[in-house]
Parts: sequence; C-alpha cells; structure tokens
Amino acid sequence: MDEEASDLYAVLIEQQQYNPSQAVNVLYKFRYCTIDEAWKIAKLYHAKQGIYARQENKQYKSSNTNIGKTSGNYA
Repeated sequence: MDEEASDLYAVLIEQQQYNPSQAVNVLYKFRYCTIDEAWKIAKLYHAKQGIYARQENKQYKSSNTNIGKTSGNYA
C-alpha cells in the first residue's frame, strides 16, 4: 500500500470530514490504488484509530482509579 494514499485517506477523513466510502472513492478515482487496496487502507486506518482510542481510554481509567475513594468513616 502506498503511504501517499494512506496519508490522503487520513486527511480526507479527519480534515475534510469525508465518510469512509467517499474517501475510498477518491483514492480509487484519482488512481492512487485499486478499489480493494483503497478499502484495505480504510480498514487499517480505522483499526489503528480504534487501538489508539482504547489505549487512551485505558490510560484515563488507570489515572482515575483513586478518584471518589475515601479512607475515612463518615457519621
């Protein structure tokens, strides 16, 4: 897969607010890659985004584990 096509896909999704099928069609129509390669780029992009989101969420949860816990008794 071409790095230029991957970069273009990311720009179309993030900055231009294209939906995945629109971005895939741009890659294909401008002959960056075949339609199958364009969908592979899309799947890889969204898989990476999901991994990053899960990592950020996991870090957020681990940093907030002591929030709301108290060590004293209240009457």
